[in-house]
Amino acid sequence: MVTLRRGDSRRSFRLDSLPSEVPGARLIVRWVPVLQIAIVVVAAVVSVVLRRRVPVELGLSPYDGLLFARNARTMEHGAWLGTFSPLTLAKGPGYPLFIAVSHAAGIELKVAEQVVYLAAVATVALAVLAVSRRRWLATGAFVVLALDPANFSGASSSIMRDNVFASLGLLAVGLGFLTSLGVVRQSRWWWLVAGASGTGATGALYWLTREEGATLLPPLGLAVAGVLLVAWWARRRRKPETRLGRPSFAKAGVALALTALAAVAPLAFVRAENSARYGAALDNDMAEGAFLRAYADWSRVEAGPRAYRIPITADQRAAVYPVSAAARELRPQLEALDNRWRHYGCQDMTRVCDYAGGWMVWAIRDAAASAGHFRDEAGAQRFFTRLSQEIVAACDDGRLRCAATLPASLQPIQRAPLGLLAHSFVTLSKDLITVQGLYETPGVAPNVPLKMRVSGRVRAEYLAVVDGIPVDAQAAAAQSAIFAGRRWQYELLGNVYRVLVPLLVITGIGGAVTSAVRTVRRREAPSYLLVLALALAAGVAIRLFLLALIHTAEYDAAQARYQFPGYFLMMAFGVVGIAAGLRGPRSVEDPARKPVKRARELDDDQTAGTNEQHVGGRRHGSHTEPIARVRHPDRADERGGVRVVAGRPEHGMGI
Repeated sequence: MVTLRRGDSRRSFRLDSLPSEVPGARLIVRWVPVLQIAIVVVAAVVSVVLRRRVPVELGLSPYDGLLFARNARTMEHGAWLGTFSPLTLAKGPGYPLFIAVSHAAGIELKVAEQVVYLAAVATVALAVLAVSRRRWLATGAFVVLALDPANFSGASSSIMRDNVFASLGLLAVGLGFLTSLGVVRQSRWWWLVAGASGTGATGALYWLTREEGATLLPPLGLAVAGVLLVAWWARRRRKPETRLGRPSFAKAGVALALTALAAVAPLAFVRAENSARYGAALDNDMAEGAFLRAYADWSRVEAGPRAYRIPITADQRAAVYPVSAAARELRPQLEALDNRWRHYGCQDMTRVCDYAGGWMVWAIRDAAASAGHFRDEAGAQRFFTRLSQEIVAACDDGRLRCAATLPASLQPIQRAPLGLLAHSFVTLSKDLITVQGLYETPGVAPNVPLKMRVSGRVRAEYLAVVDGIPVDAQAAAAQSAIFAGRRWQYELLGNVYRVLVPLLVITGIGGAVTSAVRTVRRREAPSYLLVLALALAAGVAIRLFLLALIHTAEYDAAQARYQFPGYFLMMAFGVVGIAAGLRGPRSVEDPARKPVKRARELDDDQTAGTNEQHVGGRRHGSHTEPIARVRHPDRADERGGVRVVAGRPEHGMGI
């Protein structure tokens, strides 16, 4: 803001709407946007450089990093997910596809991941700009989010899908909000087509990347439906600048259709490809299909005492074997004391343990493969369908005592005591706000145990599809040594954000509450930014509940990489909540004076022969100093790229 004094009066102006009498006004108006764009570009470049310098950690697990690299390689060779095995459809193809596309484009994988994150951050900053018209606020939001040290941590440095999954979720919500905002503001068709197509495609890739893709639907639905509801409310209160008419309904229909088409088409392609090659039209068989249902049905059998984080106890298995021929086929493998999956959840490796939640699923799948039921996906689906049907039949006729049937993904609720579930939710929420483990820098090669060192064969598998990783152990050691000398930069940034993030979240909550109170007191339509803030908050709450459920009923979910989806939404909520709490664009003369009333007072003083009013002007003899020119306070006009609404010029985007 710039303040001018004249006598005893003062007037304040925004930098992007200065009147011509301000010294250097044209120069300021011309160069301020250039400076803001430069700041955004520098922040984006710095974030990419910081991400690129972090050593990439190569995992040894064939169930995680190696699986993604192998699937990406077969995709590049045109063989889709390759020869079928029990792991082929265990995880969605989204991340391997991302790896393959990055490699084909010649972009380092971690740079590509950072670009996706920056795109998500840009949608948040664009939303702040589009609604608040505050360029510096949007610029600051982008910088704070772009330099987030969580992207430079050890949890983000491995070949894992969690970081890009979180970025895709934020990107989808941001694009959905901007597209719906464009609908109610009558934006150009090209913007609506691009926004709707981007929202659908991003949502589809999100769905294909991890098994909990459905968690995107509530925040995205709230963001889109909330914008439309606010516009409808404003129309009822006869606010012309936000009225919905037939063109808006037409554009809304087209945008919805394009979003659905862009989302459904990739999912349909994946299902068709899996059906043709492996015999089952599934995205992956861990989140849908017969396996998840059979696992849920077995876990709801009531036999013996419940054990902490043991989804299917020895008593439950023993109860099912007599009533299910399919379960008896798994018995030799599952009950073997030397089964490797028994020991992963043990606190004491010297004794025989039962299967913990994170590993029971793999034990059952391996047992089914040993029994010959994983030769193709169609055969596996038939086997697990039979297993589920036999358990359900025994529950129905009383041979087994079973808990109620819930959706398969929600069945663990029955194994999660309410008090313990609430405690897990609170603990994980505290860890999220205080960024526990999210900024820890990756270790260096000399500190890695010998058994965890990456062999030449494993490194070669990664090198085939991942750019930007050292070609051998010596190069990896040199890269780690260079990073060790720069570690202080990342630790300093992390320390700054450890203080900043709680303040950002608290202030964001205060801003959202302020916006809501202002809405109730004035009985007006809520701010669009309040809608976005609530949608982001809903996404954070859903993610925390899911993690709390897993943490209580399955395995330890208090891991940094699992927090990424909720963390990115929480950071976006902080900046959007702050923006929502600030007052919207007002008259450029006196923010405390109602522009409509002032404009009507000037009606009688208008010079004959003109239809325009000088709002906020001061007369000197017969001369009036114009600050903002409008036709009528109840009419909107477009002039010279500046939208004039209710006596105030609105600079910025047209959406």
